[in-house]
Amino acid sequence: MDFIRKKKKILIAGCIFFGIMFLCTLLSKGIYGASLPQVETAVPEKRAIGHTVEAAGNITAGRELAVDAVSGLKVNQIYVDLGDSVSENTLLFDVDQEDLKEKIAEQELAIKKLEMSNEQARQQKELDAQKDLLNQNRSLEDYALADTEENRKIEQAGDSVAKAEEKLNDHLNNQPKQTSDEDRNNKKQEYTDWESRMKDLQKQQISASSELESAKSAEEAAQKALDDYIAAHGSSGNTGSGTDGGQAAPEESQPQESSAAPAAEGDVSGNDTGGSTDNENSDDTSSGGNQGSGQSQDSGDNNSGNNGNNSDPEREKLEEALKAAVSRRENAQKRLKEIEDELAKGDVDAKTKPDYTGEDSAWDNWKSTKKSLEDSVDSAKQDQENSVWDKLDAMLEAKRKVEDSNLNGDPDLTIEMNQMEITYRQEILKKYTQLENNGGQVFGEDNGIVTKIKISPGEIIPQGASIVLADLDESLKFRVILTKEEKKYVDIEDTVTLKLGNSGKTVQAQVAFIAESESMPGSYEAVVYLPEGVGTVGQSGTLVASSQSESYPITIPAKALHGENERYYIYVLRKQQGILGEELAVSRVYVNVRDKNNKYASIEEGAIDAETEIVVDSTKELSEGKVVRYGKQ
Repeated sequence: MDFIRKKKKILIAGCIFFGIMFLCTLLSKGIYGASLPQVETAVPEKRAIGHTVEAAGNITAGRELAVDAVSGLKVNQIYVDLGDSVSENTLLFDVDQEDLKEKIAEQELAIKKLEMSNEQARQQKELDAQKDLLNQNRSLEDYALADTEENRKIEQAGDSVAKAEEKLNDHLNNQPKQTSDEDRNNKKQEYTDWESRMKDLQKQQISASSELESAKSAEEAAQKALDDYIAAHGSSGNTGSGTDGGQAAPEESQPQESSAAPAAEGDVSGNDTGGSTDNENSDDTSSGGNQGSGQSQDSGDNNSGNNGNNSDPEREKLEEALKAAVSRRENAQKRLKEIEDELAKGDVDAKTKPDYTGEDSAWDNWKSTKKSLEDSVDSAKQDQENSVWDKLDAMLEAKRKVEDSNLNGDPDLTIEMNQMEITYRQEILKKYTQLENNGGQVFGEDNGIVTKIKISPGEIIPQGASIVLADLDESLKFRVILTKEEKKYVDIEDTVTLKLGNSGKTVQAQVAFIAESESMPGSYEAVVYLPEGVGTVGQSGTLVASSQSESYPITIPAKALHGENERYYIYVLRKQQGILGEELAVSRVYVNVRDKNNKYASIEEGAIDAETEIVVDSTKELSEGKVVRYGKQ
């Protein structure tokens, strides 16, 4: 029994638990659902979209009439105002009487001056006719004189050609003598060869002089070395030869100073040639030309004989060096003498540099004179030819002057032009006089309403209309300005409704004209002609135009459409699984709008279909994926 009782208690407790859980679930779903946004939905429909345009405007005259007055007069007083109705004899304004009298006097004076000018022009015409006859006679005389004068010039030109050719022929017969190019070249070559040889000898002379000085220095140095040696070792070897022979050689062999002009250094070939010649004769010259050296050698030999085998190698070496120095000096003296002899011979046979300057100058002068004479001949011939052409030109010009003298001069239209101005001023004077007879008053000529006054008291009447009237015999016009968007739904010949004034009276009429406004670019001006007898000038009103579009397959309520960055989008319902089972959520879908008004919008097909549920309204702000629930439909 206890077991059964326990089972009952457990079963009752479980039922109570599950019941509580069920109640909690229902309560949670209720609370969750109550917190969700409630949405109102609709599905797309197929419908047409209507548009209504309302624009305010004013009534203007269908045709305007101008009241003209003579310009230039001063306005005294204006008797009408804008909007006034006038008839045929209504006084509009008057002009200043004193000013009018002055203008009449000015016109009369101007007419008198023009008449006097015409009289003067007639007299001038007669004088011009006499001058024309005189010019004809003179032009014929000039033609004859021109023929004679031009023939004389042609004859003078022929004489000048003959004289110029005669001078040219005399000059050609007196050609100056001129050396041939071959003779000139030979003479120049001879002089060039001689000049080159003399320069070469001068260079050799300088080189030989330098060599002689160097040889002298070497000889003196060798003599001094030997003398110093003998002085240091005594006269045991050969004192006589060292003293007498060594000193005698330099004194006997002193060369004479060359008087040849110095030349540039560096002619090695000349020195080498002279040196070879001197060296061939050096032995003879040395032995016969320098007694001192011979004595030194003999003394040395005697000393060597006297002393037996007591020879001195160092002294012998110094003596040999002295011999070589003496030989070198003698050879240099000989070579220098030979060069100086050749230079002296060259001076005797000196060549003169050929100079053909005078001959060339004479030839150039002759050619220059020849060219000048030829130019003179050509110039004379050209002058002769020009004189012929000049005659043709002169005769043609003289002939044309004769022809021109037979023609009448430019027509003088002064009289005709003055007469036209006289007529014009007489018309003005007639208007002034008529206005003066009317006491300066200007009256209306038609029935109408004053719409414009272009004059002011005390001011001058301008050109054109002074006062503008609206013609009451013509239908009035209703003018209205439309925006670019409004113009889409209003076109020419559309029937529109006009609400005129505050009375609420409406009129049906057709649009007669639409064009872009000049005063408000981007806007459009529409004109509607009113039925005859309807409205008054200046009355305001409203234009109402309605249009119906084609039937669109996808049309939704306008309030379901949202805009973002110039793009449109809508929210559509979709089902999804949530924590409490299946639930509703919204998705954002971007669409392209084809047409819309304040109630409906047509969108392009493809984004949604006819079965799509569209969110029209919501109790809370929506966003992509927001969970919602249906509200009251």
